[in-house]
Amino acid sequence: MPPRPDPDLVVPTVDLVGEPPDYEMIAPAWEAVRLAVARAQAMETLREEHGVLQRAYHAEHRRAEELQARADEIVQFATVRAPKI
Repeated sequence: MPPRPDPDLVVPTVDLVGEPPDYEMIAPAWEAVRLAVARAQAMETLREEHGVLQRAYHAEHRRAEELQARADEIVQFATVRAPKI
């Protein structure tokens, strides 16, 4: 339900029908707008969180590749040098 406007803050308008607005009638539209705004805010938050998670994933993937390369160097060194020691 939309809040009732404060008469001191509302800009006077001309109602073509001559009746005040029916708040019961506009409540569903008000709720739909409120839900649409909430959904848009939630989607923006999800996009931001997805970006953070994606960057973290790529950083961890690069780190894993670096560790694997280092492990390969150690194995290669051990297989080449170990029999001679």
